[in-house]
Amino acid sequence: MATSIQKNDIESEDLERQTIVRDALSMVVHDLKTPMAVINGYIEFLLTEKLGPLNEQQRTVLTQSQASGERLASYIDNYLSLSALRANKFLPELKEGMIQNCMQELQSFWKFPFETKHVDLAVTCDPSIGPFEFDCQKTQRVISNLLENALQYSPANSTVRVTVAPYSWERRKQHGEHVPERRWQCSSTPNAVSIRVSDEGPGIPAKFREAIFEEYFRVPGRSAPGRGTGLGLAIAKSLVQAMHGKIWIETEVKDGSHFVVVLPIRRKGRRA
Repeated sequence: MATSIQKNDIESEDLERQTIVRDALSMVVHDLKTPMAVINGYIEFLLTEKLGPLNEQQRTVLTQSQASGERLASYIDNYLSLSALRANKFLPELKEGMIQNCMQELQSFWKFPFETKHVDLAVTCDPSIGPFEFDCQKTQRVISNLLENALQYSPANSTVRVTVAPYSWERRKQHGEHVPERRWQCSSTPNAVSIRVSDEGPGIPAKFREAIFEEYFRVPGRSAPGRGTGLGLAIAKSLVQAMHGKIWIETEVKDGSHFVVVLPIRRKGRRA
């Protein structure tokens, strides 16, 4: 009995220490956000040449610095987002809207990065999907994380496809609970929307399908320029679950990666 009590005390102390370290790290990361934004702002201003013309070498240095600064800012945002999700401070803000408009706006955000890498971004939305209540901003954040991942591993002259369609989803548990991902095509009235993000990259071995959604996980032996912190998919999963949806991957090596996000359809004043 005494040993059990001591073990519980040690585990409690370890948890407390982890919480203190995590909170301290969150504060440090948060404090980095403002100076990082200032640095990136100055670099962007210098690139406008309003303080004088730049030679080719100076522009190259500033452009590379800008890319590194934006990548670091993305790391900071990802860590702060994860901290907020852990603390249950990232709650959905449901507003009635059209998922088609949400995805078209997202496509415009990503147009330049895809063009720069010579990768096509094709977005197709089923016009039969009517307005429903969802969180457009957080949905865009989820799909952006998937697009960033897809772009990293997509070869030049390939295509990344985003397909939005009605979806019939059988929930075996009460609304809001974690539900195993299963598709169900027997219902005549779709009660959800699926958003599929497919690329033509190397794909992911089946044994890593669950692990890729864990924090800081990277597929062994996989490399890509400017790789992130391994938080993007973990954040995407947490956001989807916060919106009472589901995310999974369908992939085979050399057949590309196919991520699927399912969000419940909520009509105004009614639950899905």
